[in-house]
Amino acid sequence: MQSSGIGVIYLALGEQHKDECRKSVYYLKQTNPTIPVSVFTDSFDRILAELGVEQQFIRVADKSPFKVKVEILRDSPYLKTLFLDTDTYAVQDISELFHALDTNDFLIARAPHVDFDATPPIFLGYYNPNPSLLNTGVFAYRASNALEQMLLDWRTAIIAEDHLIKAGTYCDQHYFIRQIAPKLLSSFYKLSCQILDNCIYNLRPWAVVPFYQANSLAKTKIIHGRADHINSLFARNGLDIKLEALIEQLWGIPAYSVKGIAQKA
Repeated sequence: MQSSGIGVIYLALGEQHKDECRKSVYYLKQTNPTIPVSVFTDSFDRILAELGVEQQFIRVADKSPFKVKVEILRDSPYLKTLFLDTDTYAVQDISELFHALDTNDFLIARAPHVDFDATPPIFLGYYNPNPSLLNTGVFAYRASNALEQMLLDWRTAIIAEDHLIKAGTYCDQHYFIRQIAPKLLSSFYKLSCQILDNCIYNLRPWAVVPFYQANSLAKTKIIHGRADHINSLFARNGLDIKLEALIEQLWGIPAYSVKGIAQKA
């Protein structure tokens, strides 16, 4: 692990995730223009370059992207790192997360309380009652030997059952919740972990609509979910609302467009 500075890292493999990453970086740069950004990717991307991103090229072969995600964490070029999934929208200043790493080793938010056995899933509350149900799409960490050991254990856990890895079930988050979170929260690693408010720093799709209906969405700093999914949840609740138009309305950030980036470059 490296030992200087602060920054955000992403993993973007394949065109779908690169397209998501371009959009996520765009919003991050609109609201946090001085924070360095590194994207781990499998090939050069012109738009990411125009956005001022440092691209870290990796060989992935036939590895699951969930495994690659866990592996790149130890290769962050920053002392204090914020990892963001590509389907995130940083709509406000988030620099306080790096300040929080002055006194904490790891920052992460709990998942919302959703009944996924129902069809469609039913939102039950903003905070899952199980403290180990943490969401690994947004988290921050400070480099140290103890932190590196935790990341190594996470990597070992996901490699051990490589044949099971798939989106939505046995992904990187599954192994973190099952094997890493209990140890992290019990001080096994002797790391200081701060649980972030997910309504502020990791608002998941199922929580967006109720938070909007409570006139509280302006408090959120990071929205985490694909726009088409969030838009469908608005529509299911009888609301003709599109996420990016809503972001422009609430926070004044112009909607992402490749043409707009090219004109500024």
